[in-house]
Amino acid sequence: MHYRAHDSVRLVPGVGPKTVEHLERMGIRSVFDLLHWFPRRYIDASNPLPLNLVQFGFPVAIRVTVDSLVKKRTKRGLSFVDAEVSDDSGVPLTLRFFNQPYVDKKLTIGSTWTCVGAIERFHGQNILPSPVLLDEPQVIPVYPQTKGVTSWMLQKFIRQVINDAEIEDIVPDSLREREELPPYRDMLRLIHQPVSMADEEQGRKAMAFIEAFSFFMNVAQSQQLQVRMAGSIIDVPVEWLKNVVESLPFELTAGQKRVVWDSLTDMKSGKLMTRLLNGDVGSGKTVVAALLAACVAQTGKKSIILAPTEILAQQHAKTVAELLKTAGCRVALWTAATKEDADSADIIVGTHAVIHDNFAVKNVGLVVVDEQHRFGVKQRAALRDKQEHPPHVLAMTATPIPRTLALVLFADLQVSFLKEKPKNRQVIHTDIIPINRRREMEGRIAQEVAAGRQVFVLCPLIEKEEVFTEGEPVVDPKEIKTVSKEAERLRKEHPEFGRVAELHGRMKAKEKEALMAEVKAGKVDVLVATSVIEVGVDLPNATVMVIENAERFGLAQLHQLRGRVGRGKEQSYCFLCPTIGGGPAIERLKALVEYESGFDIAERDLELRGPGDLTGIVQSGLPDFKMARLTDLEFLQRVKGVVQTYVEEHPEFPVQWQERGLSSAVAGLE
Repeated sequence: MHYRAHDSVRLVPGVGPKTVEHLERMGIRSVFDLLHWFPRRYIDASNPLPLNLVQFGFPVAIRVTVDSLVKKRTKRGLSFVDAEVSDDSGVPLTLRFFNQPYVDKKLTIGSTWTCVGAIERFHGQNILPSPVLLDEPQVIPVYPQTKGVTSWMLQKFIRQVINDAEIEDIVPDSLREREELPPYRDMLRLIHQPVSMADEEQGRKAMAFIEAFSFFMNVAQSQQLQVRMAGSIIDVPVEWLKNVVESLPFELTAGQKRVVWDSLTDMKSGKLMTRLLNGDVGSGKTVVAALLAACVAQTGKKSIILAPTEILAQQHAKTVAELLKTAGCRVALWTAATKEDADSADIIVGTHAVIHDNFAVKNVGLVVVDEQHRFGVKQRAALRDKQEHPPHVLAMTATPIPRTLALVLFADLQVSFLKEKPKNRQVIHTDIIPINRRREMEGRIAQEVAAGRQVFVLCPLIEKEEVFTEGEPVVDPKEIKTVSKEAERLRKEHPEFGRVAELHGRMKAKEKEALMAEVKAGKVDVLVATSVIEVGVDLPNATVMVIENAERFGLAQLHQLRGRVGRGKEQSYCFLCPTIGGGPAIERLKALVEYESGFDIAERDLELRGPGDLTGIVQSGLPDFKMARLTDLEFLQRVKGVVQTYVEEHPEFPVQWQERGLSSAVAGLE
């Protein structure tokens, strides 16, 4: 069967309705998604491990000799075969085959086999259930998996489509030959079906180039667009601006003043401004956006502030309206649930609903994108194309990006950094809580609740079935906290905690809004949630943030979560509760205790992880590379140079790139 890249995975043989449901929950909806679901690691069966070095629960390859065979039945009548095997290490092992009554004819006593699987300890025995027997050594990919979709299933699905999928080469032939890149299909084969680890390395390096090439080609396209387009001239009297700033209920930091001035200088020049505002948690980015929107309103134009969630849009609308009372700016809220009069407003605060066709407000001079990674290239273009003149753009992210990396990635943007915090922001006391200090922590929670303050408890998952084993269970899944179970435990064991509520991404928007309204009204004492609260929830009465299984989050994300408390006058606390007691994961968490600045934490993460991913989880505002490493600045700089040279030699290529729809060809780069 011939597959197109955007065909549904439903068309793949063996993918039934239930499997489709599980795959979609993993983010695999199309054949393209499936082909770009890359292995987490590989088992090199040509280099098997001796049994005395095997860790329980980790898929491995072993080479063993059959010592004896026994056919058995369970109490329920299920037949199975146990093969007692051994290797030179002397460690005993039982291979257990279910519903394979003829396996004893294949496994003759004295024969030697390479087997793949995860060894378990069961009733004092070493058991390898349902092992895969290999006729010849091979490299086996291990994929991130979840309940209902195993690594073996993913391997089978990918094998079925890789030869018949319509896969277009992204890099021009001349450049591909110059860089010695294999054709795109061959590159995917090297990653998914390597004959050797050298094949796998070649495939990964080639795919890393493709990802970086795609990203920097989008940058080149954006630069061409900016050169061709003129922006609205935003020029306001200095005295007027000074009066607005003095009317604010607080003093601006030096960083805020600098960003406002730099942005106004850009917008006054007549050139199109596209600025990235990289501000630490609590550095006052919303104030900057509000002041720039007030300046735009003074020239008779409108501003749109885009927020990633309805909760955050409501919060921004309220904050901006309060800040700009003296300036006389009218603010309207536009979300799926609330559509106020945008035509008569100076500033429209909204969600994705603003991008839809029924929103037709003209004369927009500025678009502010909060947490810009949540709005794709096409969405921003759709908003821009509705205007007679393209609006200036201020993209804001609260994820601190090391300056060196920001300057490499975002050369097409003016980049501003906000590092200082307003004078009224609290220093949050951060502590790592091992299992023997949990009672002490829970005592602090009880004190805070008794004093009328509120608490966040963060869990990595909603329910147990979501656990991604990824073929590598680092900890027992029973130890991973879930929102549902933790909320239930707290209600049962700690009635002194008051009302315990749950918040997570599966709730409907109206349910989340209603719950957050209750939280803000003080009707909830402890909110147990997933990282859905990471972005922008402002609750001045919250003084404690507990993060369960803290080592499962990246440092930048932990810093974001910590920033949800410390917004009021009271001393606030962030308690990091790791699953394990020591090792590199705990050393990494110590950076949160040591550093208050998100920029210092980002630099420390860079040091600790070396060539690995910056956070372990995709950072806000950064490209979602699967193979290219954000820490490999030398590689990124080289690919950037290759793209710049190619565009200089072929100035028409970025336009062709856009016309062919290739700017979104690599998953996650929008």
